[in-house]
Parts: sequence; structure tokens; C-alpha cells
Amino acid sequence: MSAWELSGPPTPLSQAEDRRPIVGSGVVRHVEARAGKIFLCRVSDGTGEVDLVFVGRDAVPGLVAGARCSFEGTVRAQAKRLAIWNPLYRLEGYAG
Repeated sequence: MSAWELSGPPTPLSQAEDRRPIVGSGVVRHVEARAGKIFLCRVSDGTGEVDLVFVGRDAVPGLVAGARCSFEGTVRAQAKRLAIWNPLYRLEGYAG
């Protein structure tokens, strides 16, 4: 993945709103490969959680439980959860 810069400072996930862009940062708490080549990565920043959803992927190298990452995308509220589909992301290290 090519390097990119965040478009602004991270916003607490507790302030995320449906259909609004967000820059966030947190620790991966859960990963899951779903049928139909969908990889889900649940990230927490201590104020809330968001699912990073990657379509067409069985896995994303480096996005494992305990990894710290930054991400950017548009939030969607789905089934009482927040999700960002195909976000930009950057690995920051391991928080384990």
C-alpha cells in the first residue's frame, strides 16, 4: 500500500456519524473472514468501535488482533454497528 497522510486529526469513534467522513485511529480487537470474500476488522479507540470492511479480500496483511492502525473513510451505520467499507488505512504498530 502506498503511503498517505491523514486529512486531519483523528476523531473519537464515539463522535462518528452515519454517512460522514472520519479519520480515526485505534487497536484491532477482532478480525473475521466472511463468505463472499469479505474481511472484517473491528477497531476500538477506547470511546467506541468501528468495523473496517474490505470487499474482495480474505485477509489484509498486518491487520491482526492487537495491531494499531489509522484509517479514513465514510461511516455507515449498519445493523446497530458503525462500518467503513474499503477504508484507507495505515499500520502504526502492535499494541499487544
